[in-house]
Amino acid sequence: MLGTRQLQEIAIEAARDIRDFYDQRAGSAEEPSAAVGAQGRHLLVLSIDATGVNMIPSGLRTPAPPRPQPPSAQLSSKERTGRTRMACVTACYDAAPAPRTAADILPRDATERAERKKGPAAKNRHMDASLEHSAITMVTTLFDQAERRDPEHLRRWIVLVDGANHQLDCLTQEAERRGVSIDIIVDFVHVLEYLWKAADDLHPTQPTRATLVQQAARDLLEGHAPPRDRRPARPQARPHRR
Repeated sequence: MLGTRQLQEIAIEAARDIRDFYDQRAGSAEEPSAAVGAQGRHLLVLSIDATGVNMIPSGLRTPAPPRPQPPSAQLSSKERTGRTRMACVTACYDAAPAPRTAADILPRDATERAERKKGPAAKNRHMDASLEHSAITMVTTLFDQAERRDPEHLRRWIVLVDGANHQLDCLTQEAERRGVSIDIIVDFVHVLEYLWKAADDLHPTQPTRATLVQQAARDLLEGHAPPRDRRPARPQARPHRR
């Protein structure tokens, strides 16, 4: 068994190797370059996700609002306000198109489950993560990596997001600045999370919440907006598509 202090030290040591790994690949034969031939038709996928990390006061970008420090290290949602920094994780990779239907992604029965097709496979993945840099900086670095693979903007750029409006603003502004067209898609895992939150708010005592979520998810995958009585009162993300 490992103690908390040992796990923290292992995580810190492992994280130090990430930047060195990519620095060593830069300029070598292993570094992904502009795709040619059949690979030039592959999708160029960019992904960005972020989560709040509780920080001590000296680690915050801006001072937290004054309030008594709670005796417990586990902060409530209200107490975390102004006490977190966003850890941002990005990824850039190539993927051959793999057309699928809603039944392939969210099958209703055993027949659909047995017949579903496999999704796209990520190749030449480049990942980055930072608690120090802002989302704007991380998005800029992510687009730098993407342009090294497609400098003439000939491929289709797909951007997977978690639905945060600030990320969407950073992505659309960076795409406009570089003159590249992007298709923004909210990660389906986050979509399911938002649907469950909406179901809990709209139908807190209804035992059929799982059925409502599944039907709403299938509707979205098929390109249909769910009925008004199943929509969240406050959508977590507004649609962006260029």
